[in-house]
Amino acid sequence: MKVLITGGTGLLGKILSEKLKPQFDVIPLGDELHLGEDGVKERLSAYSPDYVIHLAAYTDVDGCEEHQNLAFRVNVLGTRYVVEWAQSQNIPVLYMSTDYVFNGEKMSPYFEYDSPDPINFYGRTKFIGEEFVKNYLQKFIVVRSSGLYGKGGKNFVNTILRIAEQRGKIWVVDDQVISPTYNLDLADGIVKILEGNGMGIYHIAGKGAVSWYEFAREIIDISGIDANVIPISTEESKRKAKRPPYSSLETTIFETEFVRLRGWKEALMSYLETK
Repeated sequence: MKVLITGGTGLLGKILSEKLKPQFDVIPLGDELHLGEDGVKERLSAYSPDYVIHLAAYTDVDGCEEHQNLAFRVNVLGTRYVVEWAQSQNIPVLYMSTDYVFNGEKMSPYFEYDSPDPINFYGRTKFIGEEFVKNYLQKFIVVRSSGLYGKGGKNFVNTILRIAEQRGKIWVVDDQVISPTYNLDLADGIVKILEGNGMGIYHIAGKGAVSWYEFAREIIDISGIDANVIPISTEESKRKAKRPPYSSLETTIFETEFVRLRGWKEALMSYLETK
């Protein structure tokens, strides 16, 4: 089976390509599709894939708020082009989504069947993408994750380590709760879904809930860096886009159908051992 991965050179795309190559003919694409421009369908046809994993997106949450036209073109129109082409070819699509489709008011882990209600532009564009996938395709998978980090790109863990070593102190919000996810675990989960012919919506994330501040503290403690992590509120952080106060994901459905996921702390320790 020939699997085309949009966003194949990103934080998740690189490791997922490596994981899939032993079993599938993998086509990892970077910017070749130019998702926000016309002609995406023709460019997809040139590769003749049997399956599309759609990871490519404009994921800078504050950037999406500031550059809404760009976010709309890439995340909404780009996804629509991919979905319409896949529908015309009767090809399944796995769409990568986010915990930011939820408003965070539930204050407990979100299940797949909880109603999305995004509070920032990035979340809205990703939710619209979900709707395209669910409403136009008979064969689809939507995977939501949270707080992605790992080898292969810019991420929170590496940023914390760099700033802590350079400055000896760092300010991190303590009123936003997530489920930090190692990209290796997410990639393994997606492979399991493909192998098991899964369909529908799945949450794949590090097990457990933790604030960004507590996550940063754990990163520093495990790494043994002499640095001070200072808690601040979301309001004090003065970020352009709103964030849900609680967007931890419940992973029971995925684990019941496929495989147990690691706790966020266990996965973090595994990642830091490789650095």
